[in-house]
Amino acid sequence: MDIFKGSTPVTIEAPLVRRYEQLERISELLTGYGLTRYIDAINIPYHSLGRPTADPGYTALYIKEELSTPVIIHVPLGVENRYTLAGKLIQYALIGVEGLLLLSGDVKLGGIGYEEAVEMALGIGEGRLVINGEEHRVESHSFQLGGAFIPGREGEEERIRFKAGLGLTFFQSQVLTDPEPFIKLFRDVSPPRDRTYLVGVAPHLESLEKYLSGHIDTSMIGRSDYLAWLAESLGRVIETARMGGYRIGIHIYPISWVDASLEASAELLETLLG
Repeated sequence: MDIFKGSTPVTIEAPLVRRYEQLERISELLTGYGLTRYIDAINIPYHSLGRPTADPGYTALYIKEELSTPVIIHVPLGVENRYTLAGKLIQYALIGVEGLLLLSGDVKLGGIGYEEAVEMALGIGEGRLVINGEEHRVESHSFQLGGAFIPGREGEEERIRFKAGLGLTFFQSQVLTDPEPFIKLFRDVSPPRDRTYLVGVAPHLESLEKYLSGHIDTSMIGRSDYLAWLAESLGRVIETARMGGYRIGIHIYPISWVDASLEASAELLETLLG
């Protein structure tokens, strides 16, 4: 199973849903701005601590029924133990969730180890679930597994190779604020080539201005200048990666699902992909 179909795969992050009626806007906005023709999958975040949000499984079910679009659900391993994770994996399998983004650094409360989590998810593909050494038969369902990557971080190539060796097939970055670490990763460092890499971008400057201002000077930059810089920077990363034989894609962080955010996302993708 491969969620990503095009030569430049694209995913977009769903909003944190606090009221179920908000889900109706996902379909309206993606369709209204023509984003559905670019999107390979919708990525569903899950931040439960201190911020009540809709169950990601509910959001996934709604998206699959309304848009027939593959979904990827965030799985913060730091808030799971083997029993809670097993329950969620079975739920996601029943819904037909295509991908899981396994995250170990979001929240640290102990949690389940990365290797055990991957083994559980892959085991379901074989119709089995192993908990504490006991094997349980379950309905088989294959998940495509992904993880985070941070270009420029010391030892990142080894982390990617380790996770790829466990069975992860795609990697997603945080928000692009400097293209150089990405270019260096794909030009000089050489992580595994038989994987999909999604470069995270935030096309809507206002949504992440506070965060971005810590990395780039946003004081004298307007919407059009920022989008032009983003398109040029992302274009350089994509070109470098493709020259090195990598499958490179884009992950959209709209952050706030307002019209301006989706409009900027559509404009960026139109510029890059036509």
